[in-house]
Amino acid sequence: MNAESEGDDKMNLRIDDQYRSPEAVQSVLSRCLTLAILISSLAGCGGKQDTSGASQEEFVYVAMGASDALGAGASDPLRTGYVFILADRMRAIEPDLQIRNFATDGATGYEFINHQLPNAIEANPAVVTVWMGANDILDGHPADLFESQLRTVLGELRTKTSAMVFVGNLIDLTQTPDFQHYPVSGVTKEKVDDYNRRIAEVVAETGCFLVRISDLPLHASVFSADGFHPSDEGYLAMADKFWSVIQPQMLK
Repeated sequence: MNAESEGDDKMNLRIDDQYRSPEAVQSVLSRCLTLAILISSLAGCGGKQDTSGASQEEFVYVAMGASDALGAGASDPLRTGYVFILADRMRAIEPDLQIRNFATDGATGYEFINHQLPNAIEANPAVVTVWMGANDILDGHPADLFESQLRTVLGELRTKTSAMVFVGNLIDLTQTPDFQHYPVSGVTKEKVDDYNRRIAEVVAETGCFLVRISDLPLHASVFSADGFHPSDEGYLAMADKFWSVIQPQMLK
């Protein structure tokens, strides 16, 4: 594989930026979805706007992530994406819950720090979910850089908000159907394992909660038609895994 074809493969495999034919239209839909979800999040997902000052009592759930947190690959992203499944479940405990989804397509550590993190802190959340790292691996970012960026994100969330922070680790990217057909040089199980080891260490150091997404079985039905993003079944499995850690903390 020459450098040009490696670059093409890398761009095609990237979790958020491009999808292969015949699913290329999903890329356009995902970007439109980003705007739709931003509008929905700012409106509190249909919740009433409170102008009496009671908004300080709102229970705010902030989602930080990439297109997975926007529900890319789901049949109905605003309902069957894992972030929105979690919001519905949290709302059963906290009826006044408001969701702020600051996820962005193609997000790496740079976007998390420069864009999502300031918004998350300003939202004064009670719960934050973070799922980052896949795009960093696919873009060839060194593990040391990722670890430093993750420590910044989690450290500031813990020191500048009172939120409970739940952090997902990574699936083995080499086991996705897309990767099986279009492997990318430098993306290995060993690198994913190294990222996951660092995620666990930083989560423990900062007093956050680790969600072991890596434990989920990776059979074909958990992937959408693009061979990379989760299907509805995959998002439900992710939501279940996050919820198994979030629910006990919310009920304390």
